[in-house]
Amino acid sequence: MTGAAFTRKDLVETAQAFKRTALLRAAVELKVFDALAGGPRDAAAVAAAVGADPRGVRVLLGALAAVGLLGSDGTAFSLPEGGDRLLVSTSPDYAADSVRLLAGDAEWAALADLAGAVRGGGTLLEHGADSPAFAYWQDFAGQTTFVAEAAAKAFVEAVLDAGPGDSPRVLDVGCGHALFGLRLAERIPGARVWAQDGESVLRLARGRAASMGLADRVTYLPGDAFDVPLGGPYDVVVAANLLPLFSPERGALLLRRLAEVTAPGGRVITVGFTTGERPPAAEHAAHMLSLMLLAWTPGGEAHSVAAYRRMFGEAGFADVEVRPVGGAPLHLVVAGKS
Repeated sequence: MTGAAFTRKDLVETAQAFKRTALLRAAVELKVFDALAGGPRDAAAVAAAVGADPRGVRVLLGALAAVGLLGSDGTAFSLPEGGDRLLVSTSPDYAADSVRLLAGDAEWAALADLAGAVRGGGTLLEHGADSPAFAYWQDFAGQTTFVAEAAAKAFVEAVLDAGPGDSPRVLDVGCGHALFGLRLAERIPGARVWAQDGESVLRLARGRAASMGLADRVTYLPGDAFDVPLGGPYDVVVAANLLPLFSPERGALLLRRLAEVTAPGGRVITVGFTTGERPPAAEHAAHMLSLMLLAWTPGGEAHSVAAYRRMFGEAGFADVEVRPVGGAPLHLVVAGKS
C-alpha cells in the first residue's frame, strides 16, 4: 500500500462528511449562493434575500464558511472562488442542481442500514431501483447533470462515427430523461426515437422532447424493459446507466432481448461507470455507485469491462469496443450485432 498514514483527523472528517453534504443541500434549496451573486453580504441581508429566519441563516452561513463553501471576513459572507460559475443558478455552468440527485433523500434513506445490506448481499427495500416504479427515477428524469450531458455527447459522437445513415431508428431503453436519444435526434434530422421506461418517467421525457422541439419524432413504450414489446428493428439501441441495475446474468438476459430488436449491422451502446481497469482510488465514482446499488438492488453494481464483454458475447454481439468519455468518469461500450 502507498500513501499517507490514516490519522485521527481523517477519521473525524470522514465520520462527519454527511454534515458538509447537508450544508450544501440546504444552501442550494434556500438559494443562498444566488443571494451572494452580487457580492458579499452580511447574514441579515442574506436572510432577507432568501426569506428565512435570521438566526437560522446566521448559523448556516457560519457553517458554510467553516467548511470552505463560503468565504467570510468576519462580518460579510461571499462566494468561494469558482462559486459564481458553479453555484449560482443563473450561470450557464451551474452544477449545484445535481445535489438533488447526488445526495437525494432516496440515497440517504437507503444507506441508513448499509451494514444490513452488506450482511444480506443486497437491498433491504421492498421495491428496489431495478423496478420502473422506483420513485427516484422520476427525480432522475426531471433533470440532467453535467455528467449526463458529457455522456450523451460521447454517445452521439460514437453513433456518428459508425455512419448511422440519414434516418436511423433509435431505441432508448430505460430512457429516464431520454437525453441520449433526443441529443442524437437533434444531430440527425431524419432520426426517430422510441423511448422506453415506466409511465411516470415517460411523462417527464415527453416534456423534455417537447421543449427541444422533437415531440413529433418520439414514440413512447411504457413498461418494463424485460417484458414490454419493444418493436424494431432498430439501427441504434442505447441503454445508458441501465445494466448496472442488474446482475451480470440478468444484464445478459436484457441484452439478448435487445439483440432480437437490433437490425443487422446495428449497434447497441451502453454508457456508465466501469471498474477493474485501475485501482479503486482511481475509480472512485464507480465504486460509490456500486455501494449505492448494493443498498438499492438485489444484484446491481458498476460492472467491470470484462463483465460487459462477457454479457455482450453471451447475447450474440461482436466487435465490442470500450471508449472512455472525455471529461467524465464513464465509459461507452459499443457492440455490433453479428
